[in-house]
Amino acid sequence: MKIVQICGLIEGAGITRFMIETNYAFKAAGHDVEIYYCQHEDEAKNAKPKWQDVPGVIKYDYSPEMLAHINEADVVCINQLMPAKSDAKYKEPFMRLITEQINKPKKVFFINGHNTIGYKFYGVELLRNKDFLNSFDRIATFNPNTALYSIIKETLGEEEAMKKYIYMHLPYKFQDEYINNWVPVKDKAKRVTYIGRWAGFKNPQQVQEFHKIARNDFEFEMRGIVPMIGTAAVPDLFYEMKKEKGLSLKERIIGPSKFTEIINGKWLKEHGLPKDDLCLDYPHGDKMFIFGAYMREDGLKAMAKASFGAEFHILKDGRFYGDNTEYAQIEIIEQGTLPLYDYFTGANIHMYENGVSTGKSMVDLEMGVYLKKDRSNAQEVIDKMNYLYNNPEKYDEMRHNCLDIMRKHTDPVATANKFIEDLYA
Repeated sequence: MKIVQICGLIEGAGITRFMIETNYAFKAAGHDVEIYYCQHEDEAKNAKPKWQDVPGVIKYDYSPEMLAHINEADVVCINQLMPAKSDAKYKEPFMRLITEQINKPKKVFFINGHNTIGYKFYGVELLRNKDFLNSFDRIATFNPNTALYSIIKETLGEEEAMKKYIYMHLPYKFQDEYINNWVPVKDKAKRVTYIGRWAGFKNPQQVQEFHKIARNDFEFEMRGIVPMIGTAAVPDLFYEMKKEKGLSLKERIIGPSKFTEIINGKWLKEHGLPKDDLCLDYPHGDKMFIFGAYMREDGLKAMAKASFGAEFHILKDGRFYGDNTEYAQIEIIEQGTLPLYDYFTGANIHMYENGVSTGKSMVDLEMGVYLKKDRSNAQEVIDKMNYLYNNPEKYDEMRHNCLDIMRKHTDPVATANKFIEDLYA
């Protein structure tokens, strides 16, 4: 089967990662797959996309020959729209291409979003446009009850929207180069590591609050936290803050945070460390180390060195997950580190085998440790983390169990086969 993937943006976040992983999955399942990139104004001057390395990406040139070639495909996946504010000279031809000119293959529009806040970047108004939605045979997303698909159901009507809905499961190709080089348990730091940007759905505040409770038991660090207005205003992250309302940010600041240590070039120099030192073996003490932007490989090294990886991603409705994890959650397991996840999330993501749900959640299968949102089980979590860290054979047993279950859950071939099966059902 010939499958074409089309995107109007290549960036450094999860949608492009999904496109890359799906590309591999389709190929692993025996299909002929191509990816086409339709540039927009922000990247028009670049010879190639500037973020993630997309394998074999082809720049779409809007020629009749290239259009005819794509129309020979069996399936076309629209993986990524252009940003809503893209210049019309890029956006309008792109929209004509995906809604009108590609008209022979089965066309699937992918929505990698749960809520309207994140999707405003691409244009929520498109989900209220009946002609736009009806230009696709199917619409793939996590669950038909998300805020975004609820808009589609309002636009098309429940019956028509459900005819178009197709379940989107996230495939992932585990890298043996990481798994074969797991850090031995005895060499791991007694440390909790968070990697990623400061984003609401990731619930990074939970890392802060858990640190205040557990900092005498474990070291803590956050990597990828860039100083900006939003993060500067978070109490105890960079600064100690006054609690009075109505004050400006400058008026609220009392001084440096008592709970964190900001690791930058100046700090490294003052402590006699090279400017590129990752502080993997440097004692953190009871303050949480805050690192800024990082190279992906450096972040993975830090995660591999930690004994626990924190990822408190949480959604407001258990159905919204669609039994999908975040890629950041998978990478913790891939690095041989035990996951520290949100309890609600873990209880609402059910694991799959051969593309079908087992009906058992991550919590049921004891895939790591799970902290409740209100931290009411914090001491229980600390006790379990201490037990696992102090019993290397139990730690090792759990991390291999996590890997085995997650590998089956995200199996590329099973995921691709189930998607194709559902598409032609």
